[in-house]
Amino acid sequence: MDNMKLKDIEMFWKSVLHSQYFPSKENNSCWWDVTEQEKLEKIVRHLSDPNTKERKKIREILVKNDIYSVLDAGCGVGTELESYKSHNMDIEYVGMEKSNRMLEIAKTRHPYNKFVYGDVNEMPFPDNSFEAVILKHVLEHLPDYRSAVNEAVRVASKIVIIDFFHKLWPFDFRKRHREGFWENWYSKRKFEKFITDLPVSNYEVFTTTGTSRQTAEIYVLHKERFI
Repeated sequence: MDNMKLKDIEMFWKSVLHSQYFPSKENNSCWWDVTEQEKLEKIVRHLSDPNTKERKKIREILVKNDIYSVLDAGCGVGTELESYKSHNMDIEYVGMEKSNRMLEIAKTRHPYNKFVYGDVNEMPFPDNSFEAVILKHVLEHLPDYRSAVNEAVRVASKIVIIDFFHKLWPFDFRKRHREGFWENWYSKRKFEKFITDLPVSNYEVFTTTGTSRQTAEIYVLHKERFI
């Protein structure tokens, strides 16, 4: 496996263990179900760090492509928005999330920004509604990524940014996590074959370091040919 970090292998095996030995435990609580306010705030602050390498790269991509309107699809509690606010970026931001608990937290933290209920597999927006659609750490947790990516391409007028928390691998590894969500590792070859069949002119790939020191990969799908 090319350019594989020890941390990538470690995280992969943790996924294997969590999936293999606890396949039926689907009611375990996740971090956003934490009721202790101080603990929840600490987690959200950590996840909202605007200075991670992934977020720096996303900001660079938005500036390079003259993006002023963004749909953050699967926005969680609005952690991506912190990145734009902290750097005073002129971005018309809309966050979309299907977890009511996450939407509640996002709206409380950012009362002057727009957050809507919606599913990444069936986005409640017309074609070309936003210059950019962002799918950050989302596709890994879906049973299948195809419909979400198709929807993102439909709703975006310029680019789709896909930030994979995990490095793409030579093979697919799809397993349901012990806490009830999916934790997938996707085949790079299959994913790139899929996106070349989409109505996009080209794509770029950026490799960076993720929040757990793992390899993160960011794909930028262009609907308009760039110079």
